Amino acid sequence: MPPKGTKAARTTADSPTDWSSVTIELRGGEKDPQNVAYHAAVLDAWQIVQGHPVFDTIDTQDPLSIAMGGTQAPFSQKELEKSCSGELQAYTCGINFSWVNLLYSATPGIPIRMAAVQEVTEKTFLEPTPMESLSIGIPSHDYKVKSHKGALMRVSPEEMTSAFIMAVARDITNGAPRDVLLKWRSTILSTPCKFVILATPMDRYWHALRVREDVVHQYKACHRSCYQRLHEVMRLMDAMRTRMPQSQVTTERVEEEYKKNISASIRISIRTSIISISTNISISTSIRIRIKYCY
Repeated sequence: MPPKGTKAARTTADSPTDWSSVTIELRGGEKDPQNVAYHAAVLDAWQIVQGHPVFDTIDTQDPLSIAMGGTQAPFSQKELEKSCSGELQAYTCGINFSWVNLLYSATPGIPIRMAAVQEVTEKTFLEPTPMESLSIGIPSHDYKVKSHKGALMRVSPEEMTSAFIMAVARDITNGAPRDVLLKWRSTILSTPCKFVILATPMDRYWHALRVREDVVHQYKACHRSCYQRLHEVMRLMDAMRTRMPQSQVTTERVEEEYKKNISASIRISIRTSIISISTNISISTSIRIRIKYCY
């Protein structure tokens, strides 16, 4: 205890936090020791893309207009400033994917799971598919975006942008036809993007974490439980029986359709069990209740 009549010295822990002095982001020239191999893989993929004639000088191209095959109205500095001056402080448009800094992370130092990135590459981006849910943090409404090509700070999960460019590199390496590569080129030049005003590194940090939590909540809401899958498969098989001979409504046929249409994204053991139950027995109320609470 301090002597009588004196005040205890104020500790750092007692002081108000000055968030303006806090930063998680890497400083200039600093490398992320947890993700050296991951960063190397991303750069290798991007170099493969840039080195192919279909994508030559793609980083200098403007985003596609809708008339030219784009999926969003292309970026406009005027519209950015107008929209980001509004209440929501956000602007959505189509950008050139190469404007993004592929190695930037608002939350560095956390190991990226390459197996998860590869899974997205092989399932979500099995074929030319536009990026979704790309968000870029900008410090102010009048930020000159085109002066920062290749340096835009993504605040949505980096796994998605990495998987996207790795999928393009995969198809180039595998000798995909020119028409497939041209589709990839169009997706690069019309990448849906949301610009959000995030003035400080900590604004970007907390926003990036919130986005990841939102993904978790969406997964929990949308992911089909075993009980839901049961109803899903039974309804599909009932519909098949109205248009096909009974001999064609088989476990193998249904499983084949799942594999073909949703890339076998349901765990095989669960799917096979559900299909077997749906094929062989009439589900009683008591069995339905048991299945409902087993998953």
